[in-house]
Amino acid sequence: MSIEAVTWALKQPIKHSSAKFVLVALANCASAESGIAFPSVAYLASATSQDRKTVLNNLQRLIEWGQIEDTGKRCGATKQIVIYRVLCGADLFSEGALQPVGERSQNRNSSENGTVPKTAGNSTVFPPNSPKNGTRNRQEPSGNHQSLARRSASRFSEFWAEYPKREGRKRAEAKWNAKNLDVLADLIIADVKRRKAEHGRWLDGFVLDAVKYLGEERWEDEITPRAGVVAVTPSTTTPAPVPARHPLAPTETKLQQAIGYAVQQHNLGAIDDAELEQQIVAARAKHGKPADAQAVAA
Repeated sequence: MSIEAVTWALKQPIKHSSAKFVLVALANCASAESGIAFPSVAYLASATSQDRKTVLNNLQRLIEWGQIEDTGKRCGATKQIVIYRVLCGADLFSEGALQPVGERSQNRNSSENGTVPKTAGNSTVFPPNSPKNGTRNRQEPSGNHQSLARRSASRFSEFWAEYPKREGRKRAEAKWNAKNLDVLADLIIADVKRRKAEHGRWLDGFVLDAVKYLGEERWEDEITPRAGVVAVTPSTTTPAPVPARHPLAPTETKLQQAIGYAVQQHNLGAIDDAELEQQIVAARAKHGKPADAQAVAA
């Protein structure tokens, strides 16, 4: 991480807040010597709390505004991670380096890569990374990211403890370190937990090897539920109420009414045959047994 690059990014007059946040995140990952940064889009999305599309749009804006550039190089197992250069200038550590790009244009070295020598008195002073000083012009990711790999063992152990398929630990750990996944550990572990609970293929036992999961960055894949699984919601339908029987007609006895009501309930499915018979017996016992009781029950 380059503190100077982050400070420079914070001082840039960018009114688009989400784009500025992406610039600060890139500067946080940049090499202090060359300004090279190669975080994945997934990392930038996690670091800035932006979705993937927003991050990509902001990266394009920063390129158009001259804050960063695409070096044309790619890294990662699938060679899809773009290597950017944060254009904070070769004179980052010189006086006025923390001014916005436009204000520093008069003070910048005429060479984009900082290899044109500066003069101080009768001597020529070359930038520290110049080939003239006996060191190569560094264009590769800095040791800053290598140190992250050395510290990633503890986060890999968390990932491994969560991953459901426990095969090929050494190869998986080597892949984790090679891709510098310590910075994405929280995102990856959260994805594994969710897939174990929701992903149809994983629930059916088809879990990828950890090496393939990490190498192909499968945490960016969609999570699909089991085929044919439909969420069941409690029914809100209530049974239709049994209509009340009309008042006793002048020519209808109480026995006829009681038996008629029982028959009505039976026809609506509210009571079964046995309950119908019980209600008829109870009605006869209570109201007597006139000659037409059998006809009413029928």
